[in-house]
Amino acid sequence: SGDSVVCSTDDPFALINDALAERRCAAHELPFVGGALGYFAYDLGRRIEKLPAVAAQDLDIPDMAIGIYDWAAIFDHQAQCAWLVSQEDCEQDLDRWENVLGAPEPLTPAAYGTSFHTISAVKAETDYAQYAAAFAQIKQYIVDGDCYQVNLAQRFSAAVSGDSWDAYLRLRNLNPAPYSAYFSIPQCAILSSSPERFLRVEGRRVETKPIKGTRPRSSDPLEDQRLQEELLGSEKDRAENVMIVDLLRNDLRKSCEIGSISVADLFALESYATVHHLVSTVR
Repeated sequence: SGDSVVCSTDDPFALINDALAERRCAAHELPFVGGALGYFAYDLGRRIEKLPAVAAQDLDIPDMAIGIYDWAAIFDHQAQCAWLVSQEDCEQDLDRWENVLGAPEPLTPAAYGTSFHTISAVKAETDYAQYAAAFAQIKQYIVDGDCYQVNLAQRFSAAVSGDSWDAYLRLRNLNPAPYSAYFSIPQCAILSSSPERFLRVEGRRVETKPIKGTRPRSSDPLEDQRLQEELLGSEKDRAENVMIVDLLRNDLRKSCEIGSISVADLFALESYATVHHLVSTVR
């Protein structure tokens, strides 16, 4: 409360549960009516699994950053409806809600005038030789039977100037993705522009929709149709999609009732502003 700080070595998931203990509410048709919002970083997985720690800790950001929110403004742009929801006494929130309702519209980069831009070239932090060596090692792992799928990722970085919120609005305009998000804390800002929802939980049912297999969109309708058909018929992309489906079936098996996991949809085509994807559904 106030400016006080409390430190704890307890399990972070237990701390969230404790913070939500008095704020739990019944299921609601709105996607959010107050509660916990934030991010889990990849390294948080070490709280659950025993994993080697070989990466350099060069980003000073939390493994978990969660805020507990007693009220929210919910906008449904398709239905053109908006809701203000609160778990507290509504009378206490009236002044705050009036400020929200009086906020300037629309939320566009021009409305902020911060002129976000990069001030250096975008740099890959893994050079060609390092990437090629890692790729060769992964192929050997597969031949040896040590694994059958690896996510070989690399970081790109650039020096920037301006407001991260302005950057997010520009990103959303360039790539309108269904799971876009902006989350800011003192240590960093998270800008997400993703077509993929990892997990959805409703009651006792959990659903994941993995994406593997991609083709670009084309402004030519005939070429766009050809790209769709090429993706749907690609043996390589279908094999990759099946592998990620199997991985997620295995992951859900750790929490779900035995025999209850099913693949509701396999190799469905979903098209977005810039790409076509193969999407499967596991429940």
